[in-house]
Amino acid sequence: SFDDLANGRVLKAYALADLRGEVPLRPGISLHGRIENLFDRACQTAYQYGSVGRAVYVGVRARY
Repeated sequence: SFDDLANGRVLKAYALADLRGEVPLRPGISLHGRIENLFDRACQTAYQYGSVGRAVYVGVRARY
């Protein structure tokens, strides 16, 4: 991809992997989680703009 309108600055290609899962605990309640940027790859969506590394989220979901 490119960083400017003139297509003069090329950004390096990258691939990210995410992992998501959910486990039912009882009817209407489940435990869910996700890992973003599983392999902690450095990437740039804009020139010299930092990116977030690996992130882990866990939660409980209730449905009525």
